[in-house]
Amino acid sequence: ADSFNGVDALYRKGRSDGSSDTYSCAAYIKRFYKEVHGVTVNNLFGGRTPNSSKGTFKLVKTPEAGDIVACSSSGSSNHWAIVKQVNDDNTVTLIEQNWKWSQGGQTLCKINRSISISSGKFYRLYQ
Repeated sequence: ADSFNGVDALYRKGRSDGSSDTYSCAAYIKRFYKEVHGVTVNNLFGGRTPNSSKGTFKLVKTPEAGDIVACSSSGSSNHWAIVKQVNDDNTVTLIEQNWKWSQGGQTLCKINRSISISSGKFYRLYQ
């Protein structure tokens, strides 16, 4: 559906991707950081700070392209995405997986969805 730095976001038809290691939002983060930075990312759970096989993730207030963003979701879970672009209007454009819905028998997704900077938590890898 979308791509950033050569890493494709993958979607499958249907309502939910569950704990899929391929299609979940966290799966994109893991695949992106493995392919682009050569690191394994773990700890992608609600309220947690991601961790890495090499380097450290730190919470940052000013996001940059490539940072991980935790967006609030239902309950204690997060929806994970990557900042694709920082915009002049205090928003960021995301690349993500598993942000989809069904309508009229079709599975739809939003490409280049933007959120306000104040609505996410941003994590940057320091190696």
